[in-house]
Amino acid sequence: MREAKRRSNPVTLLKGNILNKKIFLFTFISFLAISLCIIFVPHFLGVADQGDFERVMTPVGLTFPPNYDFYKYIHLWYPLTNIPSYAFLLPSHYFIVLLTRLICQLFMQNAFSLPFYTIIITTLYCLALSLNLSLFFKNFNWKFFIAFALAIFIFLDGNTLMWFGSLYGEPVAFIGVLFAIFSFLLCAKYPRSKWSLLLFFVANIIALCAKLQMITFLPISIIFGIYLIWQNKKRLIPIILCLTIFCGYAYGYYNVTGLYMNHATVYQSLTTGILEYDNNPKIFIDKIGLDERILQDVGKNAYLPAEDYAFLSPLANLSESDAQIFSKISNSTIIKFYITHPNVLIKGLQYTAKEALNTSSGLGHYTNNYPFSSENNRWNSWSNLRMHLSGSLLFFIILALLIITVIILTFRKKKEIALALLAVFYVAAVQFVMPFIFNGTCDTGKQLLIFNFCFDILAFLGILTIINIIPYLTRKISLKKKGSN
Repeated sequence: MREAKRRSNPVTLLKGNILNKKIFLFTFISFLAISLCIIFVPHFLGVADQGDFERVMTPVGLTFPPNYDFYKYIHLWYPLTNIPSYAFLLPSHYFIVLLTRLICQLFMQNAFSLPFYTIIITTLYCLALSLNLSLFFKNFNWKFFIAFALAIFIFLDGNTLMWFGSLYGEPVAFIGVLFAIFSFLLCAKYPRSKWSLLLFFVANIIALCAKLQMITFLPISIIFGIYLIWQNKKRLIPIILCLTIFCGYAYGYYNVTGLYMNHATVYQSLTTGILEYDNNPKIFIDKIGLDERILQDVGKNAYLPAEDYAFLSPLANLSESDAQIFSKISNSTIIKFYITHPNVLIKGLQYTAKEALNTSSGLGHYTNNYPFSSENNRWNSWSNLRMHLSGSLLFFIILALLIITVIILTFRKKKEIALALLAVFYVAAVQFVMPFIFNGTCDTGKQLLIFNFCFDILAFLGILTIINIIPYLTRKISLKKKGSN
């Protein structure tokens, strides 16, 4: 009974009962120091705004500084404005921005500091990485140091860390996925811990509501919850309460932030997806009753000036575009089309395969104090290596089958780890398919960042598995040789 209570205390995580304190502190401090050096030395590294920052800034009370540069340069300070009343339904990403804003308002000048926000989310990222690594290693042995070096090489890649110097939601999604995996494994390993259950709740909220496209993480949260209930029936009421809150918060978040975005993505899925890749787009247009003039807008995104559209601007006048476009096509229409036209989907996913595993942005990475550069050359060896694997849909299909086989064979006796890895695989698979189906060919590189991060997790564990198998195979071969002699 005392042991159960002791394990319920979060402090005991670092007393050797659950995590090795020395390993955790060593990895956390090392990861954080290396990450901050990559981001801040010799000067701040980030990703310029391509127009997405405004939907983050407005709900948390930020506004654009004078002479604001889109695409080319990053800005380190943002003036403060009033916070709107609907802030309680903001996604987890916005809450971290809001927390940074309040700290800046208390202790700094009346402006939001992007570098300070970067330090906060980088700290959370390194904390999540360190917790996961510390859960599997109890001693400073050769296996740990290989995993530690590999984690630096893969997870602290410059093309991953540069996104932390921005207001994009992808870094928070990375953090949410890592914490969700850790909290699930912790709950499974120590079923009596109340604090691990609280961490499970918070981690899944962060993952689920980091970005609109992370709504697809909801089935994972539900499956994790059902497994934990099956493992310990006493968790039935608190986990059902957690899952109910997950569903309610996700629904509220989608309704608050998704309506405007839904118009843009549906339009782009139509003009840069279906109409661009279907050999007979007129048949689909006639079937759903759209004006044929929209065929002249094939390949255009939803954010161009109104005069650039031959038919109708999708966002300039929503009442008109609702009547002319969005009353006739929706996400369900798009899904039905691809189910009945798999050849068009395959053609689109071939495009996705060519863009996958490439985390470069094409946007500026520095302030206007330095020359414009869309290339990042800081600690990006893993990104350069991974980029050469892109190009073939068949490659990703074979890789997916291989990953599932390895997970099942390697972790068949460790159900919790196998389930966590299959969850990562599910997120990767969904995030690979979703961008083209629901956004066409617009913004594909950024849309695939979560897929790339899940690929990194699977690659990391795959490489470690191979390294661990080599000594076993070596011993087996040597024993066979001795037996034959």
